[in-house]
Amino acid sequence: ASVVVDACRAEGRAPHLTASTYRQWERCPAFTPSTDEESFGPRLPRYRPYPASLCRGDPDKPFNLSPEVLIVTSQTESTCFGIDVSKRWLDIAEHGRSPVLRIDNTAAAIRGWLRTLPPGAVRFACESTGTYHRLLVRLLIGAGHQVYLIDGYTLSRYRDTLGQRAKTDRHDAGLIARYLAHEGARLRAFSLPPRAVTELRALLRRRATLVRGLGRIRQSMEELPGFAREVRAVTERIQALIKRLEQRIAALIGASGWSDPYRRILKVEGIGALTAAGLCATFHRARFSGGDAFIAFLGLDVTVRQSGT
Repeated sequence: ASVVVDACRAEGRAPHLTASTYRQWERCPAFTPSTDEESFGPRLPRYRPYPASLCRGDPDKPFNLSPEVLIVTSQTESTCFGIDVSKRWLDIAEHGRSPVLRIDNTAAAIRGWLRTLPPGAVRFACESTGTYHRLLVRLLIGAGHQVYLIDGYTLSRYRDTLGQRAKTDRHDAGLIARYLAHEGARLRAFSLPPRAVTELRALLRRRATLVRGLGRIRQSMEELPGFAREVRAVTERIQALIKRLEQRIAALIGASGWSDPYRRILKVEGIGALTAAGLCATFHRARFSGGDAFIAFLGLDVTVRQSGT
């Protein structure tokens, strides 16, 4: 496509193709960039098909395609993969193709699959699943690919707008691939947070889990006679573990160089040590253009919903 465009631009005119020559050109193997720039591969960034109306009527009747159309079609087309993540396996769908591939959710299986990917621009999207998607995302980003995380609520609403009744792992993989292909232009690629941020958030989540469990144990056992000593021993051990986590959180903040912002946050009325630690982790999650961007990231910005006024 670029050769045709360059030749036509040199002559000051747009490419002039016929329906029959376009069909032949569309089926031809295309150039695949490589390190030596001289290899031809079986897979080329696929060209977006033109409307069928262009190929009706006289097969040799010419029609015009502007250089801009050819450039946008050939250079911005990228392969989109949607991945449904579970604890044991990954269901992988390529937009516009079938069937859906299933592999184990292990580092060896993911690396083996990455070696089979076509050259060129490849984008991936998956649903945020707590912890099960982290290995996949880390390996994809490490291999130099763009990755997009889609929250489950957005994906559910998107499914409803399409009227898709079935919901399986394979259907979800295809839905994610379609969402990325159609809505990817307005999405922002995911970036891995600093290691200190990941560790601090993990410590805060584990502490919250222990606190909830401790409250349930106390409520469940307080009116049961004959187990006071055992309950006291269990709760004391959980409290000791919570204390160790808090000490680790404080040490991590100091080791990461966040002591100054941490102390400034503590001066805000109503904010305690744990909330300040969580805000520190969020501050350093990514670069924000300003306070408004950070508030929007937290989901606390004002949203306007009005109609007819």
